[in-house]
Order: sequence, then structure tokens, then C-alpha cells
Amino acid sequence: SHILVKNKLLAHSIKSTIKNYNDFRELAKEYSVCPTYKNGGYIGYFVPGEMVSELDDAISSSHLNKLLGPIQTVFGYHLFFIHTRKIN
Repeated sequence: SHILVKNKLLAHSIKSTIKNYNDFRELAKEYSVCPTYKNGGYIGYFVPGEMVSELDDAISSSHLNKLLGPIQTVFGYHLFFIHTRKIN
């Protein structure tokens, strides 16, 4: 799941208020500028190469059930919450 905002300070402010995944979902609905906000930021599964390199690099090395970010891309600042990982 992810939250996308255009402002770095806002991304840090949102991150500082997240205590658990339920907080993450509610804040995604309130602040994210990505269409995934409708689903509490749920972005679904994706494979390496589908996202911009900054996200691929950060997400591939992250731990499950941990808040990640903010990560800056050309789209703005992303906060991620990695739920599960499919292993082929």
C-alpha cells in the first residue's frame, strides 16, 4: 500500500502520525493524490521493473509490515507499507 503526496514536509508529517496499518489506510484516504487512495492506498502486487527505479530499489530491500519512506520520485513523495511478498 502507498501514500503519494507532492510535499516532502507533508510526507514526513504523515509518517510521524502513523502508528499502525489502520492509521496508514485512513491517512491514504485523506492525503494521497494517487487514485489508490480510494482503497486506503492498496496498490496490489507488482514485479521489479513495473515501478520507477527509486521505488523498486527501496521496496525490494525492505522488510514486511514496516513503514517505508518518504521516497522521492518524479511523481512526488511516497510512503509504503509492504504487507506481503510473492516468491516465485
